[in-house]
Amino acid sequence: MVCKIPNGIQLPIDIRNGLEEIIELTANMPLFGMNPEIDKILLIFQEVFQELLDLKNINGELTYKRDFNAENDDDFLDIVADEAIYRQLIKCRKKWPNLRPLLGQWHTSKDFCSVLIVLFSSYGLLSMASRLGVHFFDKFELVVDYRSTARVLDLLWVAVGTAINVYITSKKMSFSEIMDVKNDTNICLKVWYLYYKWAGIWKAHKMGMRIGNFSIQKDSLAAAAPLFASAAKSNYTTAIVHFLAIIAMYPQLKESYFTLVLSKSHMKIIIIIILASVLMKP
Repeated sequence: MVCKIPNGIQLPIDIRNGLEEIIELTANMPLFGMNPEIDKILLIFQEVFQELLDLKNINGELTYKRDFNAENDDDFLDIVADEAIYRQLIKCRKKWPNLRPLLGQWHTSKDFCSVLIVLFSSYGLLSMASRLGVHFFDKFELVVDYRSTARVLDLLWVAVGTAINVYITSKKMSFSEIMDVKNDTNICLKVWYLYYKWAGIWKAHKMGMRIGNFSIQKDSLAAAAPLFASAAKSNYTTAIVHFLAIIAMYPQLKESYFTLVLSKSHMKIIIIIILASVLMKP
């Protein structure tokens, strides 16, 4: 097959001429064991310990530092955690502002499913879910099986989206007319249009997780934050507000969210926390 590429267009992938190199594996191939990268990291650990402990031998008496404090460090410690741990980390920021907790997205997506179910269960969502084979509604509402629940919500989203598009096309309506505040008719259409819209936000957030696109995840959470409050998800509402505030406060954090590098400064902060918890115990 021959592909004609316009001049000046750069493909997102490399086109290599010839066959890809294949290395023949032998018994002497070093697949396991120590390697230069791990040696380098272990050496950094040792340097950090030496620097922090400040070991000194004065007149035969060994002394070392016991009082550790990371408050004067200019570096930040970024920790990704689920909602329960995230709330505790937010409290820690009062003692150490350089801590930047980041909200884990998988459990957030899971709770987003619960939000959709809570908001639309009174409008027939559970009845439609039963037509798709859902029998244990208590487990469905609690999102015990995320994959199955997400699959049901996916199918409902497609069905609702299809029905809405068919209806407005037959009535020669536009999407903007559906939520027209001056139009008090078609209440059912308005309700399920909101499901189509809000479930679409959930789909966008889920898609952002799958492809590793942080901007989509952040924008989806920003759009969905009021929904968590409407569904009485106060803990998640608070967590999302703090998360978006931290991202807005530190613009560079957004750029490095998926490219965090374990530097010596990061190792130093982590070891300080561990040493402080061990050596400072009475």
